[in-house]
Order: sequence, then structure tokens, then C-alpha cells
Amino acid sequence: MRLFSVCTLIALICPGIVSSQREAKADLVITNISTVDTQGGATETRTVVIRGGTIDAVLAPGAAAPDAVTTLDGRGKFLIPGLWDMHVHLATSPEPQFAERIMLPLFLAHGVVGVRDMGGPLERVLALRDRVSKGTLDGPRIITPGPFLDGAGDPDSMFMSRRRRKTHAMPCASCRQPASTS
Repeated sequence: MRLFSVCTLIALICPGIVSSQREAKADLVITNISTVDTQGGATETRTVVIRGGTIDAVLAPGAAAPDAVTTLDGRGKFLIPGLWDMHVHLATSPEPQFAERIMLPLFLAHGVVGVRDMGGPLERVLALRDRVSKGTLDGPRIITPGPFLDGAGDPDSMFMSRRRRKTHAMPCASCRQPASTS
């Protein structure tokens, strides 16, 4: 009987705890925003509630907006799911900071929240991924299938590991010239 009483008391208290957390002010509320249903294609004007950097609720049309630290009127704007670019090469530019200064900020500015890097110097891609995941570099989530794989032929040293680059002798420039047709 005592166990039943304790369980009943916990059940009565817990909804109050959850409810009081829900009643806390939202960080951001966007009212009158057109949302896109990616399954059905329809759009509806909704209110979106954000707490702790995460969408907490998408309220039905006409529902009252909760109190918020910041409220934005989204009239005339659209809210879509985050986009992914599934084929990028972040670390193949000769300019070492090109990804940090140009590519990653542009992805975020255009709604791309994730990218799949399809090949480049693996050490560099992993370093970018780690910096983004730790929050020391702004950018989309980065996933990579691993090192760059390529077929037979003249290997590009940009895609080799450092150890292999040191031991691999590149052919001289004259060896790469097309044969004369005369």
C-alpha cells in the first residue's frame, strides 16, 4: 500500500514538473510563418516555438502564441526543413581557409544544415568536422565516407595521405606531355 501511495504521489508531481518547464518563456516564437509540408506539399500559416535552439512546437493555425524572449512576425516568409548538400568537396581548394571563410558560411546562409564530403585530404575534412561539432567553427553538420578513392592513373597528391605523399615520386612535367603527332 505504501508503494502505491509513493507511486501515486510521483505520478501527481511529475506532470506538474513537466508542465512548469513547458510554461517557461520560449527563446523565440515565429508567428504567421508559412510552413511547408514536405509530404503533402501544402503550406499553412503556423506559429513556431523554439526553446534551447530546437523547435519545441509547431502550433495549429489560430493557436495562442506563448510568451517568448523574442517574437518575430513571419508574415510573407516560409519555414522549410533544413537542407543537405550530399556531394561537396570541402578541402580540395588550394586556398587552405576557403571552406572556413567562404563555403561553410554560405551553406548556413542558404539553409544547408548538413553536408556530405565526398573526398579530399581526410585529415583536413575530419579537422573541419570536429571544429564544427565542437562549436568552434560555424558550419553545417559534416559527414564523410572516408578517404578519397580513385582508380588507376596519375595520382593527385592533394588526395594522398601525408605519409604516402612523402614517399610517392611524381613524374616529371615532361613525362606528362602528350606524344608528338608529327
